[in-house]
Parts: sequence; C-alpha cells; structure tokens
Amino acid sequence: MPDQTQILTSARAGLYEIRRQIDALRPRLGTGASDAIVAARLDLCGALVRRLEIAESEVQQLLDMLDLDKTASP
Repeated sequence: MPDQTQILTSARAGLYEIRRQIDALRPRLGTGASDAIVAARLDLCGALVRRLEIAESEVQQLLDMLDLDKTASP
C-alpha cells in the first residue's frame, strides 16, 4: 500500500498533467460564432487552470509538512 508521500506526489503529478492538458486547449477554445461565448470559455478555462495550480501548491504544502514531521521526529 502506498504511503502518504507517494499518494500526494502522485496526486500532484496528476494535477500537473491535467492542468497542462487543459491549458493546451485554450487556443482551440478561442474560436466560435459568438464573442461572448468565446470569452466565457476562455475565462472558464483560465479559472480552472488557476484552481489546479492552487491545488498543486496545496498538495506541495502537505508534502512539505510531512517532510517537516520526518525531520522533527527523532
């Protein structure tokens, strides 16, 4: 069974890959019949990418906290 660090590291890598793929979609989302719809899609995509970045950062913070516990414990 994977330990906490392995699970969090895997989750962070998964979030990174999903974020990268969604970010790569942005140029293709910039076309459409309605400027309002295009703008909404691009805004939504950008917001999702930012939330994934935050999630990656928070997972890293958890990993850092686990590392602190390991170094603080005798």
